[in-house]
Parts: sequence; structure tokens; C-alpha cells
Amino acid sequence: MEQMIKQMREGMASSDAKRDAGLTIPEDVTRYLDLRYGDFAENLLDVYCPKGTAAPLPTIVSIHGGGWIYGDKELYSHYCMRLAQRGFTVVNFTYRLAPEHKYPAAVQDTCAVMAWMQAHAGEYFIDLNNVFMLGDSAGGQLCLQFLTLLTNPAYQKFFDFAPPEGFRVNACALNCGCYFFPFNRFISPKRCGTMIAAYFPDDYVPLLKQLKVKKYVTPAFPPAFVMTAQNDYLKMMAKPMWRILKKQGVEAVLRIYGTKAQKEVGHVFHVNCKLPIAAECNDDECAFFRAHLR
Repeated sequence: MEQMIKQMREGMASSDAKRDAGLTIPEDVTRYLDLRYGDFAENLLDVYCPKGTAAPLPTIVSIHGGGWIYGDKELYSHYCMRLAQRGFTVVNFTYRLAPEHKYPAAVQDTCAVMAWMQAHAGEYFIDLNNVFMLGDSAGGQLCLQFLTLLTNPAYQKFFDFAPPEGFRVNACALNCGCYFFPFNRFISPKRCGTMIAAYFPDDYVPLLKQLKVKKYVTPAFPPAFVMTAQNDYLKMMAKPMWRILKKQGVEAVLRIYGTKAQKEVGHVFHVNCKLPIAAECNDDECAFFRAHLR
């Protein structure tokens, strides 16, 4: 598996480098880089906000994708800086990856980011009354799981860590997410692909109840913008996720971008800063967030 993970990481890194080739740092964005939020080497984050910001702004927390085995804040920096240009403070963080760090390390790191935000909001123009979250692919799954952990005390009992007390998220965007795991007591993660096999420990059976996250979504889950694309290979998960939220009475919208002919509008297309339709999607999500300002 080690060699396969290495090859997958190299392939994804090559694709991301092509995606971002030629992009430059916007001159109208202030960056606070490599801020430590936890005890592990990977626990670093960046904060971006419009240049000249003098007071707290509505704040977006981004959880990067990468199949739980790949990715860091640098790979999402251009995307997140362009969200900041839309009038937000943006928190962009790196979390621990599998297989070096098994589940639930990434979930624990996400909780640690929120605790850091509470402690440092006044230093970095973070508005704790107007926090929004988004994540894509594996980051979409982490966003879903964290927000379920945040809003359902019964679900918190599965974990020996928790979101910081009093933390609140106004709304979220679940983008091209992998929300459901296809294994059970009889089908192990090892039979479900390299990424899933890398993410979960061999002794996975005790985790099965807590991984059925959809069963723990409650009406307290924040309003959600559920997004996918016609050519997203995880498109089949978007509508069921939207239905689960709607069934619980959660305010949720479902948007499917692009057409079958637009091959470039596929999985996590919205991170590609060169695509006009990515800007359209990001505008739509930011408008959704603004509609939920307190």
C-alpha cells in the first residue's frame, strides 16, 4: 500500500500543479501564514482577509480534500484567497493525513482549529458570531462529520475529544463530498479502495456506529449548500445527502453545475481559479453564507 499511496500523491500533486500554474498571490489580500493550532507538525493554518481589514469579518473555514491521504493548505491557498477577496476572513488549515495518522486524527484536528479560532479571533479579524464552513471531497465528509459532532450531543459520546464549548457555525457548503462509507461488518475498508483502506484502522468494527453519520444529523445541523457537478464522480452522493438534511428539517439547497459536455466541470471544479463556472459557484456559496449572517 505504501508504494500505491506514494504514486497517488504524486499524481494528484502533478494535477494540482497544472491547475494552479501561473496563478499569483492577489495584491488585495493580507495573509497570516503558518500559524500553529495544535501539537503535531502538520497542525498549521493560514488566515486570509482583504487588505485594509480593520474589524472582524464573516469567517469561512475551509477543509481541503484529498481522499484523507493527500493535501495541505498550500494546495488550497489560491482558492481560499479568492474567497477572502469576496469580503471574508478565511481560515485554511492542514490536517494530519492517513495512513501515517489513522481516523479520527483529521476530525480531531478540525476540532482543534475551532478552539484556536476561539482563542485568537481578536488577533486575526475572525467573527465568531458569523462562522461558515466548507469542504470538498474528503473535506466534505470531514465537514459533515464535524458539524454533526458540533450539533448532536449524543454523537459526541463516541469521541474522547469535542468541539470547543459555545462554538457555532451559521451555515456550510458541502462540495462534491464523499459522505457515505461502503463498508460494514462483513465488508472491510480494505475492500473499498486504497484511500479508505489507508484512512481506517484494521480494527474498524467498533467504529461502524459512529461512521453512520447520517443517523446522527439533527434539525440543529446548520443550513447547507450541497454542491456537485454533472461530471463529478461522487455526484451520486449529493442528492441523498441533501434528502437526509431536508428530512431533518434542515434548510438545504442542492446545486448541480455544468453539463455532461463540460468535461472540465468535474470533481472539485470550484477550486480551479481559472474556470468562470468555479467563480460562479463560489459566488453562489458566498451569497448563501451572507444570507445567514447574524
